[in-house]
Amino acid sequence: MRDYKFRGWSTWNDRWIYGSLIKKNFAMDNAIGVNGFDPVAEESIGEYTGCQTGDGTEIYEGDILQESGDLETRYYTVRWDENEAMWCVDDEDGYTHPLCDLPIESCMMTVIGNLWERKMERRRKDDGYGRIG
Repeated sequence: MRDYKFRGWSTWNDRWIYGSLIKKNFAMDNAIGVNGFDPVAEESIGEYTGCQTGDGTEIYEGDILQESGDLETRYYTVRWDENEAMWCVDDEDGYTHPLCDLPIESCMMTVIGNLWERKMERRRKDDGYGRIG
């Protein structure tokens, strides 16, 4: 059975929160948690794909994957494709591939970050702070 888990960047403590997702309601904005909930930045929310790398790292929507081969290194960004109704990756050349077609369980594939962290790194460089909230 598939695990339905989410991850989002806490606007309270600047860290990843994992668990169930509560969308905006009368009491709070988007929140994620298991025993209690932390508000999270909406654009940071990513769903667990149900896949893991060879070292057991869970792959979430928005993650950036690196495939290290003998001759070259390739990079992919994980996303949900509404039209195909499946998890896909966009490669650096602009092509889209089903996530299940990649050798994600091999030792050649690793999660090296995600789109949200990259955005925050750029923001920190631009304004020297980068905190959300």
